[in-house]
Amino acid sequence: MTETLRKVLRSIVNLFSPLSINSLANFLDMSAIDLNETLADLHTTLYIPNQNFHPICLRHPTFRNFLLSWERYSDSEFWVDKKTIPPNLSRQLHKNRVQDA
Repeated sequence: MTETLRKVLRSIVNLFSPLSINSLANFLDMSAIDLNETLADLHTTLYIPNQNFHPICLRHPTFRNFLLSWERYSDSEFWVDKKTIPPNLSRQLHKNRVQDA
């Protein structure tokens, strides 16, 4: 898995409320086009809207648990380490939402 995809998934699975493609791209300091390309193969696990202002959502709530659970993996490539989650993630996301509104 590329580091970009890992960064995107880490952000998505740790959000308590979903962000739009535009907001998440802004937060991750990448273009919406690059974010859409990164997520292109994940339509079976994520709801990725056609419009960039609609939120990206997990299709299955257990996907979050799956990515965060080290015990479930024989291959650590997809594991999202909670320790790598920025401690001020919620504050940064709220700031981005206010700017996007």
